Amino acid sequence: MSECLRGTCAPEGPHRRVGVIERVLRIVVLTSDDVLRLVQAAVRLRGKSAAPAPPPEEETAVGAGDIASLAFGALCLLLIVLAPQITGATPDAVAAQLLHEITPVR
Repeated sequence: MSECLRGTCAPEGPHRRVGVIERVLRIVVLTSDDVLRLVQAAVRLRGKSAAPAPPPEEETAVGAGDIASLAFGALCLLLIVLAPQITGATPDAVAAQLLHEITPVR
């Protein structure tokens, strides 16, 4: 009884079954993933020809997606720099809030 009060005993009833079902599902999913990867590797190995394929040509042109991504990043940085003027907070408060937001939860 004292073990259960400390939380070290195994749960009884439906809680125990949920844990078992979760572990079984995880094992099934991971095993099937491994099997599918092995089958995929075997198919690739069989389908390889004797002559190696020529290396793909590198794309050097800047596309619309590249420009949009860079523009969005620049806009985000500009808003971070302008945040003290926009919100009326001090730069230290904005920096502290930014650090709080990007710190991972432990």
